[in-house]
Amino acid sequence: MPTALTHESIFSCICEETLGFRFGEPQRPESDSLCVVVPILRETASKRQYITLSETDKVDVVDTGSINRMKVTNLSTENVFIRSGTIFKGQTQERALMRSAVAFAGRDMEVEVRCIHASRSIRPGAKTSHAGYTPIEFDSGVYRTGFRPADQSAVWARASSVSSAYHVMSSSRISSGRSASPRVPTAQVPASTPGAFDVAIPRVDDLTSHYERFTKTFDDVTARIRWVENQAGFALLTDNGVETIETFDSPLSWKAIHEDAVKRLGSRVLGKDEEGVFDFKPERAKALIRKVLAGKFTENLIYEHRPSNGELHVLILGLSGDRYVGEVVEVDGRVIHLMLIRQSP
Repeated sequence: MPTALTHESIFSCICEETLGFRFGEPQRPESDSLCVVVPILRETASKRQYITLSETDKVDVVDTGSINRMKVTNLSTENVFIRSGTIFKGQTQERALMRSAVAFAGRDMEVEVRCIHASRSIRPGAKTSHAGYTPIEFDSGVYRTGFRPADQSAVWARASSVSSAYHVMSSSRISSGRSASPRVPTAQVPASTPGAFDVAIPRVDDLTSHYERFTKTFDDVTARIRWVENQAGFALLTDNGVETIETFDSPLSWKAIHEDAVKRLGSRVLGKDEEGVFDFKPERAKALIRKVLAGKFTENLIYEHRPSNGELHVLILGLSGDRYVGEVVEVDGRVIHLMLIRQSP
């Protein structure tokens, strides 16, 4: 039985529900939803060695003038974890963080980003703020083996495709009335279907604005995915299987990001089981999660910071498995965050 939460043991700890981990009761937004969210709970007395970006306003993220780099200055007295997929928005083109980062207290660093708004220009020196996380439909199409991000042109293409789909869905619901059933427009294949975001629809490239509009339009649906006591993460399952698994080492971290993490699920929560073919059994859902976690994953080094001047050791590994990619972040030998994403076909 594992005695420490390391990158070698995190999968078995969740699967076997050890070191305080256990699965919560699965949630469905509606009785006929084509998705299930399974909370991952953790009871622990371990003290965090960081806070999340959502918990502080003392981190400056500034445009360097380079399309793929931004400067982070941590003005707080705490180490700050910045999750991959964080959207930076301000008086410059929006960027998305490609790999997670740990910003040490009182220090500067640069982080790797991609532009997600092609038609907007760069403004060097402009400050940005946290604007949520990139949606799962975007993530599933931009990460390659080893959690390596696609090049900028491919990211722009994916951002345009996803942004356009959100525009269609939110516009359709608004035009049909706020109380209308949250169904994916008939002009588009269901969002949980592979290739749904490659259909021929009007192209718009402002992903952040259309994503925000979408989440506000369907907030009555996403609000049903509730935070529960001791929740440290969750797994999302649809008719295609397990779409994503994410957890922190502490419920304090998940509580801070829960709202944005739910919004990230995007259109995955909208599908309806009109034919009654989605077999929802709580234990079956948990078994599918365990099957993914029990699969073979290879690791590749994304980033390592070796201790100096009293700083912590930080290790970030990219993960690759059968149809899944992800990353695991370890601080001083203890995992603080794990995320897996099912890749688009």
